[in-house]
Amino acid sequence: MSYFGDNRPTDEVVESLAQLTAEFRYCIVYGGTRRLLQDRGIDPMCCVLLGVHPGDDVALELMLPDGSVVEFESRDDPLTREHIELVGWTSAVGDKRNVRIARAHCTGERESEFSKVVYARYVQYWEDGDAPLRPKPAR
Repeated sequence: MSYFGDNRPTDEVVESLAQLTAEFRYCIVYGGTRRLLQDRGIDPMCCVLLGVHPGDDVALELMLPDGSVVEFESRDDPLTREHIELVGWTSAVGDKRNVRIARAHCTGERESEFSKVVYARYVQYWEDGDAPLRPKPAR
């Protein structure tokens, strides 16, 4: 489910994690998912997005604040496109290289430094164009 191959240098993997996580933590498109995680008692601002696959439902692979990894789908409202339901929540195998790198670089004492990089990526890539989702057109 991840975007990274096992042969990429560690700094490239960390940069990819920062970009994915920036969109997840700050962009409007993930606002519903963040609220759904908060309803489960999970702080989304301490999660790391490892991978995403759009489709009818958006499939996400997420490292939680405790370092565990989950895969789930986020179902969106057909009109507003906001994520309104988490489905298929399962624990995932957490021994892939990108997960090991995420744990080493994005948790514990290093989390605050990673969070600074994540916010900088949001400002760099998304802040200026981050707007509410447009409703889906009627068929």
